[in-house]
Amino acid sequence: MSTQAPPLPILDQVLDKLQAGVILLDDQLNVCFWNDWMAQHSGIPFQQISGQTLFDALNLKPESYLISRARQTVEMGLSSILSNTIHRHPLPLFSLERKHEYIEQKLILSRLSAEGKHYCLIHVYDVSEILRRENSLKRQARKLQRTVRELSQAEEQILSIFELSPEGIMILDSHGQLQKLNAAAERMFEIYDYPDLYNFLQLIEEMDSNKLFEDQFFAGTKDHVADNLYLTGVSLSGRSFPVKISVLKTRQGGNSSFSVICRDISESKATEKRLTQLAHFDSLTGLANRSTFNDRLDYTLKKAQRYDLEVALIFIDLDNLKPVNDRFGHRGGDLLLREVAQRLQLSLRDTDLVARIGGDEFTIIISESTEHSLPDMHRITQRLLEQIRQPMLINSEEVIPSASIGVAVSSSLDADEMVRHADIAMYQAKQKGKGGCVFYEEGMGPATQR
Repeated sequence: MSTQAPPLPILDQVLDKLQAGVILLDDQLNVCFWNDWMAQHSGIPFQQISGQTLFDALNLKPESYLISRARQTVEMGLSSILSNTIHRHPLPLFSLERKHEYIEQKLILSRLSAEGKHYCLIHVYDVSEILRRENSLKRQARKLQRTVRELSQAEEQILSIFELSPEGIMILDSHGQLQKLNAAAERMFEIYDYPDLYNFLQLIEEMDSNKLFEDQFFAGTKDHVADNLYLTGVSLSGRSFPVKISVLKTRQGGNSSFSVICRDISESKATEKRLTQLAHFDSLTGLANRSTFNDRLDYTLKKAQRYDLEVALIFIDLDNLKPVNDRFGHRGGDLLLREVAQRLQLSLRDTDLVARIGGDEFTIIISESTEHSLPDMHRITQRLLEQIRQPMLINSEEVIPSASIGVAVSSSLDADEMVRHADIAMYQAKQKGKGGCVFYEEGMGPATQR
């Protein structure tokens, strides 16, 4: 029984329903057929492309690999498979779901012959989803392999991190007893043998450890027990040092343990102290600088106004710093400034502030308190002048320092007025022959200033 071939329109419909592309090229590589799948994925209907060469229709280079293989198929009957691994996008075809995304393609080229003519038949398959699944499986496989490797190396890595960490790490049991220390913690607390003989609280200054004990530090239920806790550590040799710690609690089964991360912050504290010194004190003499002087004067005057107390401001200007600099150089001038600064400090109470606010200018703030009245300023200034005038040696030569002093006393002025009055009085002292002291009085107006 013979089977009748289906009519051509039915074959066209079958080809258009295929979930793959079908292209038929003649021996000149002109497009003879182009099914709906190709039209959808290229955006070019068959009517538009019919009769054109494949490379003109799709803007391909005539020397491209696909065109070369198509010619070989027509001329020599060589079938070809273009794998996506080598030729990912031989045709400009796009995903229907992702409009601007190329689909991954697999092309099969074969020759057809009819009525003495040869044709190239190209089947185009979208392998994007297959590749996505393969890539997903590959990624999962790689991830699984990586996880296995990481798990097998985890203990070794953790141990390396533990041992090589620059910060001290201690493992404690549920009662704070030491179980294990890394090298940094051993050096920090000087525990090199039998760490289990010691409790963490023994390594903290008594006042701090008492506070931790009172707070039931190791009895809490929080996983993050402490973070950036600042304490004073104590090594086995008795050395005390500032330490910052963070503590984590770990539960395994019914047992708890603690991981304590310690950092010796001695160096950062020293740096902080140096920065504070630079910010608030004169680097040459060690006295308070202008910024500290201004803050202290403003605070002292506001307090004086509140409690009706008197404040004295002494303004001192060296008379002979320039001659000393000219004769001995700046090193000689620096020696003079340091010596005068020391003499001023030794002549006053600890509660009085001595500051260097300029090259050869010093100030002193002396304030009355609710317990003690303002001392005799005439006696104090005379003592200061006597101390300043004491001879000193610079490069084995005797030098007698000299200074002019101005004093302002008030319980109601603001800082700017107080400084202005003391400066006016000091300049009056210089005009009277230097080396003396003048107290500000009403009538010493701006006209007499420098």
